Amino acid sequence: MPIRTYRKRPIELQAVQFTGDNIDAVRQLTGESKFSLADDVDRENFHDQEIAAVVWDHLHSTWIGVKAGQWILKGTEGEHWSIDPKVFADTYELVDEEATA
Repeated sequence: MPIRTYRKRPIELQAVQFTGDNIDAVRQLTGESKFSLADDVDRENFHDQEIAAVVWDHLHSTWIGVKAGQWILKGTEGEHWSIDPKVFADTYELVDEEATA
């Protein structure tokens, strides 16, 4: 089979940037039981003292660490993950300005 070039299909995702003080907005995106602020055990498990929260990724059945400033995304299957602001800005664009109001 020859090597061919593919383009990723455009999809729309919901996202919110975690600021540390917008817990209600994050829980609105993720659901109450799929997000919590990190504690010392979480930071130790992730080997990262900058982890400020955790979000549940049901596709991989694991908790994902989230740092302040990172974006939390909700995928097409309802999964959640975090992404750094620079990567988010380089990869995603706002679809509906009014949906963010």
